[in-house]
Amino acid sequence: MLKPFDITINMDTIYFLKDGKIYERSSAGLQISKGLKGLYPMMMGFYIIPKFIRDGVYNMIAKRRHRIRDGYCAIPTPEEKAFFIS
Repeated sequence: MLKPFDITINMDTIYFLKDGKIYERSSAGLQISKGLKGLYPMMMGFYIIPKFIRDGVYNMIAKRRHRIRDGYCAIPTPEEKAFFIS
């Protein structure tokens, strides 16, 4: 459990902490895209789609991510693990 935020961590999803607020699933992905370069910040437009629909799409992609692009979702190195909340 991530006590300050009163949520139970699910290792099947992504979490993003920004300005003291934690985002999960599609909201985390959209918040991350906001900080990227290029056209990625335009993905914030997907916030108009209700969260339950965005999260449904997120779950479908997450479930099939290895078939979509095999080897792309690698296990983090010890150095990369320093960026994760545990």
